[in-house]
Amino acid sequence: MAVSVTMLLVVAAVVVGVAAIGYAAWRDHERTKNLRDWARLRGWRYQEVDTGLPRRLGRHAPFNQGRHRYAGDIVTGTVDGRRCRVFDYHYETSSGHGNDREVQHHRVSVVAVDIGARLPHLSLEPETIVTRAWGRVAGDLDTESHAFNQAFRVDGEQTMVTTAMLNPQVMSYLLLVRDRLGAYEWQFNNGMLLVLSDQRFALNRIDLIAHTACQVLDRIPAFVFQDHAIPPGALDAHVPTDARFGGSDLYGPGGIPGLPRWFNLNLRLR
Repeated sequence: MAVSVTMLLVVAAVVVGVAAIGYAAWRDHERTKNLRDWARLRGWRYQEVDTGLPRRLGRHAPFNQGRHRYAGDIVTGTVDGRRCRVFDYHYETSSGHGNDREVQHHRVSVVAVDIGARLPHLSLEPETIVTRAWGRVAGDLDTESHAFNQAFRVDGEQTMVTTAMLNPQVMSYLLLVRDRLGAYEWQFNNGMLLVLSDQRFALNRIDLIAHTACQVLDRIPAFVFQDHAIPPGALDAHVPTDARFGGSDLYGPGGIPGLPRWFNLNLRLR
């Protein structure tokens, strides 16, 4: 009797696990379908996978972390006259060794607006107890605004350019945005202004977030962009775009030949 109960519990656990994986795969499939429709209605272009985009951003976290890095569900269009990309960035980390090794899959949703200039890197991360403690060890960049220093951990070099980038108008606007939109991370990274979240952006908020990013750029003095201007497409020209499917860089041993691409992608996320 005890054996039968144990077997039933094992079978039940397996059924629940399979159902959870299936539901997650279906949910992500529906998200991709809705995103495609959203992009088509706006005249934006959809791309399923790109490994070149993370390489372009890969000098800074989270784009330099883990392995099997790629961008998925990428849509590209124009907002307020600026090129905009929306994508999910995926990477994996592991812990333990041998039979005890566990793989963790990570996803970060990103709205990226092209700046048109290669500005110094700046990361504005919402301040928490953890980041505040880390800042005491690693050292934050302090701004002239106490309220901004309390709201964001600023990672970057203190220069005349970064001071102009984080001028009072930009800081005031970001504080207002934080109160109204939520605590997102902002990052100036290799010619783009990124908005990052560990939760997927709702489709009905993408336009608002992209427009907000453009408003941030509009509050930076023109001379900053003029002094660091880059030709259109110059950054992309040196980044290989890899839209192949089934390669080890994308799926590793988790991909199953013959199954739909979206299902194999979701196996890599679990």
